[in-house]
Order: sequence, then structure tokens, then C-alpha cells
Amino acid sequence: MSARLHPGSLAALGLAGLVAASLSALLLAAQDGAGEISIVGAGFSPYIRRVVVFALSQAAVSTGLALVLGTALALALARRSFPGKDLVLAALATAAVLPAIVLVFAVVAVYGRAGWAASLLAAAGLPGPGPLYGWPGILLAHTVLNVPLVARVLLDRLATVPAEQWRLAHTLRFSPLDVFRHIDAPILRAEIPGLAALVFLLCFTSFPIVLALGGGPGRATLEVAIFEALRLDLDFARAAILSFVQIALCSLPVLVLALTARRAPAATTAKLAAERADRGSRTLRWLDVLVLGLCTLLILPPLAAVAAGLPSVPAILD
Repeated sequence: MSARLHPGSLAALGLAGLVAASLSALLLAAQDGAGEISIVGAGFSPYIRRVVVFALSQAAVSTGLALVLGTALALALARRSFPGKDLVLAALATAAVLPAIVLVFAVVAVYGRAGWAASLLAAAGLPGPGPLYGWPGILLAHTVLNVPLVARVLLDRLATVPAEQWRLAHTLRFSPLDVFRHIDAPILRAEIPGLAALVFLLCFTSFPIVLALGGGPGRATLEVAIFEALRLDLDFARAAILSFVQIALCSLPVLVLALTARRAPAATTAKLAAERADRGSRTLRWLDVLVLGLCTLLILPPLAAVAAGLPSVPAILD
């Protein structure tokens, strides 16, 4: 029987060929009169080191914030039922797929110096928000974009816990710590590495958010540096080098995850409704209220800013 390539393998080969062709074109365009280009020397230049350090730093911090808040939000939503919960879940799904450039304008409209938050603070006689551009704006936009993604993925995974486990937890009188240790923690350990890699790559390769909110060339990801090399400086050599560096750095977490991450098969369950064993904890109730309130103040205002701008869409299209 003849061996045939899987359609996914064909797609991967096609993408690899497209990337290789693009990089080859950049390298050919960057060759000097001698037909050579110093990739090694340029690859360790202070400029490229500064770009790589900033890209890694902001991606690491943004990933940490998204994972902490997203995990807390997923657990709070899994424990609580309240009127309008379906609308909250729909808002999270909308925020997770919001185009980055739209999110940038929404964040500026809400948290900028002339935004909604500044107006409310001024009406209350309080000082306005600090500078948005630079680290604060980048971290805020990445958090608003990625917290809903993390929360939705973890919430869907927490919902797959078999009802039999919850009945057993009630029978054994599990404390909230026991519930987290024996039921929630194994799910989080299985899901968070993949989510961390995904969010890190999204932040590391961020383009419109860093370009618009970075505040200058001193805060640029590799994507922004490649754009500047091609659009502003017409430096094909630098663009090719930055592309190689980005591919190498993005490949590392993917390879590590592919070699180390293992997910247990989903358990078979009767799909019966069951109440979590930690819902009665008063401490967790107040903690969930705090998390839900914080995430509401963080995520819903940018979505409201987007909704407020929808009536202007017909005028823009005309």
C-alpha cells in the first residue's frame, strides 16, 4: 500500500515553504556587491539584543498577568451562578476574538488621558490616570485581550469534570482546599502549559498593540522591528536577521511543549448536573466577587467603547 502524506503534513510543508521562500527573498535583496551578508555579526548587535530582551520581557509579564487573572476568573465563574452569566460568557468570547487594532482604540478611549476613566476621575475631583503609552498600555491591552481567552478555555475544561467526582467530594466532605488539590489542580496543570505557550507567542509576536501603544522605537517587538526595517529604513538584511531570530525563539516553547506536555484522556461521565463542593465557602464567595468585579472593570469598558462606536460605522463606509 502506497504511503500518502496526511493533509495536515501537506499544509505544514506548504507553510514552511512559504516562510523559506520569503526569507530567501529577503536575503537575496540584502546581499551586497560581494554577494555576502554578515548575519552572525548583525545578529548580536546591541539593537537586536535590546529588541529581543524587551519582546521577551513584555511577553513574559503579559503571560503571567493573563494566566493569573484568567485562572481566577475561570474558577470564579465555575463556582458561581448569577443572573446575566450567559451575557458575561458571551462578552468573554467577544473580547477573546476582538481584533487587536480595535482593542487599541478601545483601550485609548477608556484609559487614555481624554478617555472615560479620566472624565469620571475628573468629575470626582481625583487626578487622572497616568501615561498610557509604554509598558502600562502594552500590558493593559495584552491583559484585556488574553484574560478572556484563558478564562474561556479553562472554564470549558472545568465543566468536563464528571458529576460522579462532585458527588464523591460531597460524600467525603471535601474542604475548598481539597477540591482545589484533587479536582481543579490536575485540570489546571494539564491545560496551563499549553495556554501559557499560546499566550506567550501571541504577546511575543504582538504587532499593532506594541506599534500603537509602545510609545517609541525603544519599546518594539520583533514584529515591529521587522516592520520598521522594511517600511522606514529599507534594510532587508536586518529584516531577514530579525525574522530568523523570531522563528528560532518562537520554535523553542513549541518544541518544549510538544516533547513534554501530555494530556490524560477525558473521563467517561453520565453528564449529570452536579453542584461544586466548594460553593458554600464564605471566603471563596468574597474572593469570587472580588475577581468578578476586577475583571468586569478591566474587560467590559473596552467592549462598551467598541459598542459605542458602532453607530459611526455606516458613516465610515460611506
